Amino acid sequence: MKYQAIFIALTILAITGCTSENATNKEIQDMTYQIINDGRLELIDRHFAPDFVQHNAAHGDIRGTEAVKKMITSLRTAIPDLRITIHDMVMEGDTVAIRHTMSGTYQNPFTIRGIRSIPSGQKMEMSGMIFWRFRDGKVIEEYSNGDHLGFLIQVGAIKARE
Repeated sequence: MKYQAIFIALTILAITGCTSENATNKEIQDMTYQIINDGRLELIDRHFAPDFVQHNAAHGDIRGTEAVKKMITSLRTAIPDLRITIHDMVMEGDTVAIRHTMSGTYQNPFTIRGIRSIPSGQKMEMSGMIFWRFRDGKVIEEYSNGDHLGFLIQVGAIKARE
């Protein structure tokens, strides 16, 4: 899902403006929760570089902070009770790796890779991983993967084989 990857990128981009070398796990986690769980989009410009790029095989590259804001807005519109939970975080040099789960109730339509799905009212849970790279205290690049197929099945956009 195009926006899931951006969502995850935003999660990591939500870091407190510190480099990965001096930020704490708690600071990164708190900022991620504020951006994703609380919808504090104003924090994106503070924590993401203007030339930020997210790489995700499911939807291709996404560039810039405005694209990140659009993605998070779309996700939070489709899944108003959207929550991200960080399970593991590893920091090394200018990189932070995160294993997470997103969850919520699919209540409003959105399009993923050309598949427009109808809101199902279904609860969803999606696991994923994100790698953020920092420059000058801001997230500059993200590589992310998530269980997009599982998400599409859970919200009824596609049917699982029996």
